[in-house]
Amino acid sequence: MKIHSVFQYLSCLVISLCIISLAKADPITFRSAIPVDDGEFVLREQLSWLRSSDDPGDEDRDFNVTTATTIVGYGFSENFAFFILLPYSEKTLDMTIDGTEVERTNKGLGDAELFSRYRFWEGEVHDKPVELSGVMGFIGNSGEHRKSDTHGEQPWDLQDGQGGRNWVFALVANMHTDHYQLVSQFYLQYNNEAHGYKQGNQRRLDLSIQRRLWPAESNNSGMGYFSGVLEFNFLTQDRHEFLGEDDANSGGQSMWIAPGAQFTAEHWQIEAIVQLPLDQDLNGTALKNDYVFTTGFTVRY
Repeated sequence: MKIHSVFQYLSCLVISLCIISLAKADPITFRSAIPVDDGEFVLREQLSWLRSSDDPGDEDRDFNVTTATTIVGYGFSENFAFFILLPYSEKTLDMTIDGTEVERTNKGLGDAELFSRYRFWEGEVHDKPVELSGVMGFIGNSGEHRKSDTHGEQPWDLQDGQGGRNWVFALVANMHTDHYQLVSQFYLQYNNEAHGYKQGNQRRLDLSIQRRLWPAESNNSGMGYFSGVLEFNFLTQDRHEFLGEDDANSGGQSMWIAPGAQFTAEHWQIEAIVQLPLDQDLNGTALKNDYVFTTGFTVRY
């Protein structure tokens, strides 16, 4: 099945989930649906490792990124919450140029993101709670984006930030039953140009399914519960632009599956998940991903 057919099918699935029945859930691979109650602070720390070594070109590129992401949120009311996100990354790019092995590295704080979420509708469908929320955010240019090394100015993927002032929008839907939690989002990121460079705009469709495994039934012991997690991510990105010209080796479509696990207690949560590409239909010699492994914890107070 081609990726655009799967994308259309799962678009219908996510829209259906939005209509059927929904409530609070906490996905791992996307952040727009982090639960936070009125007057509550939430702190989420995630550590992720990305490897990209599937190089369709002739430079034998191997790109590794370790990222620590801090998210702090506060619930101003039952319906409105505000979040601040700050990433720190260490990146290594190994490649071969004219028969010579080259290693380029960088580390530093990335672009900060501010976003808010407003729950604009809730109700019940077939005796199940339904919530729909809108998200709007801004990605600043706090990360350095003009770094150089002994080989010259570093490529954009190796920079701490992207330089542009970018906007994000999302529609989020939640579902909760005694045994399952589901959350879905449709996400848009509009990127602006900086120093002649503009990253391609992004569109995402994400779905997270969580199944309570232990204890099988809800109880009031306060011990928390263990859940199995399965998430799907679908990303389309336009080609990057440099000095007004499209970069033929950028952009495309990708589809991911991500099995994981969570343990949730009253005021904290721990989690781990691995994203594996099902299909990557990228343009030109764009470097393909091997996997992304993420682990982390959340504290509410």
